[in-house]
Amino acid sequence: MSDRLSVDLASLRIDRSSMPASQPRAWLKYLWSGGFVGLLALGYLYLLPYARAALLTPEVSLLEISVASTDAQATDLVATGYVEAEIKSQVSAKQGGRIAKVQVSQGARVNAGDVLAELDASNDDAAIATTQSRALAAVARAKSASATVLTRQAEAGAAKLRADRERQLARKGASTPAAAEDLEADVQSLTRAADAADAQSKAASAEAQATFAEVLALQVKKRDLVIRAPIAGVVMNRPPQLGEFIGPQA
Repeated sequence: MSDRLSVDLASLRIDRSSMPASQPRAWLKYLWSGGFVGLLALGYLYLLPYARAALLTPEVSLLEISVASTDAQATDLVATGYVEAEIKSQVSAKQGGRIAKVQVSQGARVNAGDVLAELDASNDDAAIATTQSRALAAVARAKSASATVLTRQAEAGAAKLRADRERQLARKGASTPAAAEDLEADVQSLTRAADAADAQSKAASAEAQATFAEVLALQVKKRDLVIRAPIAGVVMNRPPQLGEFIGPQA
């Protein structure tokens, strides 16, 4: 009976070779499977776009752009308009006339005093020549009158000497008083002629001075026919052309 009991107890032994794996090992397997699937999902969501960009997108260079400004913060300003000169001068002639010469063109740079254009001065030249002729004629008349004064004064002096001599002869009875009186009348006449010639000389001299002053005025007027730049700068507008008439307006 003891042998039978031993056999029954032996039959009660647990066969561990046919038992399933332990519970902790099965969860570990599921954990690894879930982690692998998660890595695949992360790779699809994050790594695939980077790989696609690296393969399909061309590489570009990145540059750093800096804006230098004296202000604390650079300001971009976009506007439309016109650039105007700080100083402008409207040039015109002092008198009307036709353009005879043009010395500049539009856009040319000039200095103060440079000649821009000249007006026709033919009429002014003729007026100056005529006035100069009148002045010279007045000078000639003044000189002629001065010579006449000297001549009449000399004749009056000679007549006075003869009248004094005739008056002495008349006292002695060697001549008649009438001869002395005639000579004295000649002295008076010559004296009046000398005074008249002196007045003519003075009038002619005054006329000559006035005419020369008129010549100077005409010469100044002629200089006004030359248009000069009042300031240094750039010619902005188109200058008038040859033969064009311009007035004193700007």
